[in-house]
Amino acid sequence: MMGGKALSEATVSIIQAKRDPALKAIVQKRISLFYSQGADLSNDRPAHVRAGSSLSWLGDKLALVQDDANFLVFIDPDSLTVEAITLAAGEAGARQFDDLRGNKRFKLDLEACTTVPTPNGDLFLAFGSGSMAQREQILMVQASDPTTPTLKQASALYAQLRAYTSL
Repeated sequence: MMGGKALSEATVSIIQAKRDPALKAIVQKRISLFYSQGADLSNDRPAHVRAGSSLSWLGDKLALVQDDANFLVFIDPDSLTVEAITLAAGEAGARQFDDLRGNKRFKLDLEACTTVPTPNGDLFLAFGSGSMAQREQILMVQASDPTTPTLKQASALYAQLRAYTSL
């Protein structure tokens, strides 16, 4: 729903993305990201960040989501300290997912994130890929309490997005 109307009834402006050859990204430095807490076998956490799907600022830290590990990552850009916030486990307590383990179907598959201002302070949102029902979830983290993430089922939102793309 948008302002009381279903998305299909709302007037939607479409913005076309265009390549701008004047813009470029330059990798200035590559660093390995190791959790300051180290590995934790009881939480199925490796010593290092496995992947990075998306980044967004949350306060003075960079928040990073991974599509193949159920950990939210906070990076201090000055000290490069890397903290892990443990997210919900998949089947059999797994929080790492890959072909070798044969458990990829159980991952949250967080692919994109953003931070939005709210009356209660900044809110970090990370979105599942939507490729299956368990991946139609949104991870929510308040800047005022970043160690307490919440997962919300968002099937209705994903259904609206699918409906919109078929218009």
